[in-house]
Amino acid sequence: MSAVETTPATIQAGTGGAAKAAASKLTDHFDSFLSLLTTQLQNQDPLSPMDTETFTQQLVQFTSVEQSIKANSNLEQLIGLVRGTSRTSALGYLGTTVQAVSDQVALGKDGPAAIGYELPAEAASLSVKIYDQAGKLVAETRGPTAAGAHWIAWDGSAADGGRLPAGTYRVAVAAVSASGGSLDVTQTVRGTVDAIDPSSDPPVLSVGGIDVALPAVTAIARPH
Repeated sequence: MSAVETTPATIQAGTGGAAKAAASKLTDHFDSFLSLLTTQLQNQDPLSPMDTETFTQQLVQFTSVEQSIKANSNLEQLIGLVRGTSRTSALGYLGTTVQAVSDQVALGKDGPAAIGYELPAEAASLSVKIYDQAGKLVAETRGPTAAGAHWIAWDGSAADGGRLPAGTYRVAVAAVSASGGSLDVTQTVRGTVDAIDPSSDPPVLSVGGIDVALPAVTAIARPH
């Protein structure tokens, strides 16, 4: 993931676009309307003045639309400022240790990878399947079945006993209750934020090489 610098100029550039386009179209229509009204007034029969009720209604409608466009423009600017604040605050996550909802796990060249999951209730059985980036099942293991949060260490062993190469793998934790139904398992990843992409909406954090959207973060700890 490549971090992108966000400046106030880039934040402002993406705001107000729709409102500006609508205002431009309204101006064109309003100019045409005024031109038509002026021409009709200049050429009306003095003995039979033109009924201005319709034009008055149109003027009121133009005013109402103009006010709505201005309101939308202000809302777009406000949304842009909120997004800019969110992107700026995301920079504070750099170097922290976070836990986030994710089905990805990063395996290094040495040592095990930590696989996290949380069970809403005790499971009768539980399986942990690991897939490579091509979607191929490369390993399978098991873990604790008690209700609550758990972390297990996967040493990178493949189904054939060899060690898999370093990289990112997808984990699928499946749990079955005592009644035979599937349990909703929340899978998590934990690691240090080593990069941030504030240009994304929402911002994306790189947690040990795994991309995690900011709203997926469930816990954060700063180094002592």
